[in-house]
Amino acid sequence: MWHSRFILPEHRESMLRQEKENRRKKLPVLDEQEKEDIGQKLAMSLKLGREVTIRIFGEFEDRTLTGIVTQMDQQTRQAKISIDLDDWERVPFSLILGVDEG
Repeated sequence: MWHSRFILPEHRESMLRQEKENRRKKLPVLDEQEKEDIGQKLAMSLKLGREVTIRIFGEFEDRTLTGIVTQMDQQTRQAKISIDLDDWERVPFSLILGVDEG
C-alpha cells in the first residue's frame, strides 16, 4: 500500500492548533493556607520594601517576576510590583501561585 507523508496546509494548521490546545493548563485552586501565606508575604514586601519572587500562572507555562510590592489594590484585586526604577507590572491576585522572600 502506498503512503504519503504530505500533509495539506489546513490539516497541518489544525494539528498544530490541537497540539497547542492539549498543552493548555488549568488554573490550580489554592487552599486557604496557601492564599494566606501569599497575602502575608506580599504585605510584608509592601510594608518593608523587601524583594520577593512571585510565581505567576500561565496557560501554557508559569513565569516568575522578582521585585518589590508597591501597591495592593483590593478593589481591582491586583498587586503592583516594582521591577526596577522605571519598570513595574500589575499582577492579578488570582494568578499568583506562590511568593518567595529574598
